[in-house]
Amino acid sequence: MGIEFKIENSKFNEVETLDFQVPNVNLKISDELSGSCDIFLSRYETLVNIKYLKDNRTNHLIGSSPCLEDEITNIISYLTKQKPNNFESRINSKKSNKVTINLEKEFDQKCNILLKGIDLKDYHDSFENKLKLITNEFYTNDIFHRLSTQKHGEIEISQDEYKTIVHYKSYTRVAKSSIIDSLYRAAIEKTPRQEGRGAGLGLYLIFQNCDRLHIVANEDSTSFYLYIEKNKRYKEISKRIPSISFYNLKD
Repeated sequence: MGIEFKIENSKFNEVETLDFQVPNVNLKISDELSGSCDIFLSRYETLVNIKYLKDNRTNHLIGSSPCLEDEITNIISYLTKQKPNNFESRINSKKSNKVTINLEKEFDQKCNILLKGIDLKDYHDSFENKLKLITNEFYTNDIFHRLSTQKHGEIEISQDEYKTIVHYKSYTRVAKSSIIDSLYRAAIEKTPRQEGRGAGLGLYLIFQNCDRLHIVANEDSTSFYLYIEKNKRYKEISKRIPSISFYNLKD
């Protein structure tokens, strides 16, 4: 069975001209929003995209990406079992910093370690502040939701000449449906929730401040890989329509 692309409108015409050089893959282009597919390419706004994920089984939604061909090729290679989802191999780091999450009061110290030597030039406006926001959300999420018997989470920032990747490893297992429900609630309400622990906005803020978010279920943990491209196509990151992919997550 071939991989089906569903495309929101003709603005994605460039997809038809891309040469992916992947044998035995049938690319079907359509303009329908309804119905599930392996990969959905969309220029809808983020709320519509999250609603689509909520209503369908799609694991890979690609927004108006500055790295369209790279995103599609990696996903096709994974789906056709030509390449495993080895995210560690996708960045040739010129810089990589890593910390273990312990106490909330240590965040400022750990954040300084993470950002030490990271290139902040040629990215979106206020890139340093956005990295601090993202790492703070991951950091506090781990503290609020980690059980006393679980290992402390880890955050790593890696960077090469093209992109920055924030990798958060949580030693918990997360269901795909709970992630999508959390994103959808936050996108609809945009206010802190009144019940439960935490505000419920953290992952949505993280998603809004990246180019792609990949969530991977490991044997004993869940990894969140957040990509920020060094690309001036979108001068303001808030105008980006981010991509999201789920690997091995089950409900």
